[in-house]
Amino acid sequence: MSRKTADVVAVEDGRITDEALGLIQRKANDAARRVEDGSRTLDEILDGFQATLEGSNLDSGVWKTVDTGLYKSVESLRAALEESGTQISNWADDLLGKLELNKPRQTLDLVLKSPEDLGYPDGARFEQICQAGLDRGYELCPAELGPYLREQYTEQPNGEWLVMAMEPIKDSDGNLEVFSVRRGYDGFWLSAYSGRPGLFWYAEFSFVFVRRKPDVRDQTPDYVHRELEKARWPSGSAVHRDLPEGLGLN
Repeated sequence: MSRKTADVVAVEDGRITDEALGLIQRKANDAARRVEDGSRTLDEILDGFQATLEGSNLDSGVWKTVDTGLYKSVESLRAALEESGTQISNWADDLLGKLELNKPRQTLDLVLKSPEDLGYPDGARFEQICQAGLDRGYELCPAELGPYLREQYTEQPNGEWLVMAMEPIKDSDGNLEVFSVRRGYDGFWLSAYSGRPGLFWYAEFSFVFVRRKPDVRDQTPDYVHRELEKARWPSGSAVHRDLPEGLGLN
């Protein structure tokens, strides 16, 4: 399978092509020259790379930030939910019992997206909604995020119902389910709803995704790091020479 971009086949059989790699290398050379001649700072170049890695369609708005990894057992998480006044539906409680909570603590930035936001003004199937979020640079929610969001979302307005964009969990009856977080006249609820890939959702429903926090210094290919570092050398250095033959992405 191949993918073509700007009249150049970029990926073929799962690997970047030599032609595409050459284009990227020339751009890296040009970026380094701009840093060296003072027309761009190193931070500006790296910020540009970061924007590309995040995806041009990825907005910068964060709806809410949630901490996960706070509890190491389902029992302690369930107790924290109950202490916060959360009511847990039978279906959600079933899913809770299937979570693995031996993960390190982390802080996740969340975004809310409706099918309409994701390009489906008339609604879409669950699998389409999740894929559209991924295509825009978001990530699916880890399984445990729903309960953590429920515990920490104490300001949820009455009548709001949020669905977690996540890999469905198979419940005890063999049905695919996802967590939902809602508030009704009877209080705060951690609920569950069908996560069947083909289930249709109307455009006004809201889905929770995780917003990535890419670190361009970790994700930029090594040869780009090397070229940018060369920009710190005196004029006439190796930054003005072509990259070594065969240098590329692994």
